Amino acid sequence: EGLPLFGIGRDATIKNLNIYGKKIAGYALVEKYTIDYGIDGNYNTGCPKTATIENVTIKSGTQVLKGGLIGGFGSGANTVQLTNCTAEKGVVIGYSQKPGGDGSWNGPIGSFASSLNGVVTNCVSYADVYGINNVGGIAGVKGQSMGPCLVSNCEFYGTVNATGRFAGGILGAGYDGGGTAPNTPVATV
Repeated sequence: EGLPLFGIGRDATIKNLNIYGKKIAGYALVEKYTIDYGIDGNYNTGCPKTATIENVTIKSGTQVLKGGLIGGFGSGANTVQLTNCTAEKGVVIGYSQKPGGDGSWNGPIGSFASSLNGVVTNCVSYADVYGINNVGGIAGVKGQSMGPCLVSNCEFYGTVNATGRFAGGILGAGYDGGGTAPNTPVATV
């Protein structure tokens, strides 16, 4: 089984890639984006964005375990921006949950992001997405209470296969912090 191209993204720009892997045991591009308060350690002045991802295609025949291009979540300011990305027909996202899979991944899942803390624009997916809870055609769930979650001008033509709660053709669910963040901005599609 293969691994993602990058372990952690920090203020990165990644563009113009084709990704193919028979079985990628993680996310297809960046395994984690994490809470990063920058060099000065101050949320208000130091938080870098995680990654800008442009023109990346997940090629037909690729199977990804945990979800499209990026996983994890950061602070409200550690965002990702995905633009003009494609998941081709014949891509499987969440291969452990498809019939005959071993069921080893049960986190949120989507063609491009599992937990989205950022913006997805002009992306299209033809993938088959398999998961339990928070399963979406483009992204699985809004990842952080105060961070942005915007999906704009995207299209999904594949299938969403969820066995639990919260599934959608574009976004599986908004933020569910159990009442801990009553003023969280809403997810926008």
